[in-house]
Amino acid sequence: MRAGLRFHAKALATLTLTLLFPWRYRRFLWCAEEHQVGPITLRHHAKVPCEVAVWVGGRARALWGKLKAELPEETQDGFILDVVCDRTRGPGLKVNGEPRAIINLFRFHLDSTSSDFEDQERSLRGTIAEELYHIARSRRFGEEPYVFRGDGDSDHPWLEEILHYALNEFETEALRFCVQTTGDRAELLAEVEGYLERRKSEA
Repeated sequence: MRAGLRFHAKALATLTLTLLFPWRYRRFLWCAEEHQVGPITLRHHAKVPCEVAVWVGGRARALWGKLKAELPEETQDGFILDVVCDRTRGPGLKVNGEPRAIINLFRFHLDSTSSDFEDQERSLRGTIAEELYHIARSRRFGEEPYVFRGDGDSDHPWLEEILHYALNEFETEALRFCVQTTGDRAELLAEVEGYLERRKSEA
């Protein structure tokens, strides 16, 4: 009887939150629990199993620890990590003005039986690394404006991506941290570094 009452109370609470905060529950219901993984407050879509979200949180915790060597003061406090599954979002995002990162598992094929699982898991860690770097760096420099930001409709998406990372210093440094800690996106970093060298020599 008590278990039934608890279930109905939780369902009622979720319904109430859905009505009070439709912006948050617009497309998905969130897990009723907030998990704590070291310094990380972890939240996730209900369709993402708790154990998967905690697994992602574990990777984020390890990368946050590596970031301490570069930005020790800025990593003393924790942050919020939202693990979502949303076809309308990109793979990762640092929320402007907040110590919060969003990781979208819809963009990663995380099947441990698949032959490309290792590559997908590295790509996931690379995305996490970049977004965590943005959180820590924003604590030192504030929110930095973009010098260049592509519109996503370019006929040359690879060039647009290179310029995105090369012309925005905070994106360059996030990419360097990503490659240093995960090995992901090394080819992109090489192109970015080459562009910056050519630009410097032509100046």
